[in-house]
Amino acid sequence: MLRLSIEIDGKRHDLALPQGVLAAGAPAAPQEAVADPGCIGAPVAGTLSLWQAADGAQVQAGEVIAVIEAMKMETSIEAPHAGRLTRLAAEGATLAHGAPLARIDPDEG
Repeated sequence: MLRLSIEIDGKRHDLALPQGVLAAGAPAAPQEAVADPGCIGAPVAGTLSLWQAADGAQVQAGEVIAVIEAMKMETSIEAPHAGRLTRLAAEGATLAHGAPLARIDPDEG
């Protein structure tokens, strides 16, 4: 048994948990950040709640392309430069900080 003490509203509570219970809910290993200049990494760990731009869409610098939700707060992700958007993560995916979110390839010609 794993014995823990926690404090709630100023009162101490002692807990006894089965061994390994905390490991069962451990998060997966963080996704590795990509060093590609065209790749946009998640600025915060959270859930990709909404894509604002379609896959393959032409986006402008500063345009909001996606929204990540973390701890009931939303973070808008803006395109750092103009180009064609390629989604690298699915809506609803849980992302680690720096995980590949999208790629923007600059227009040619």
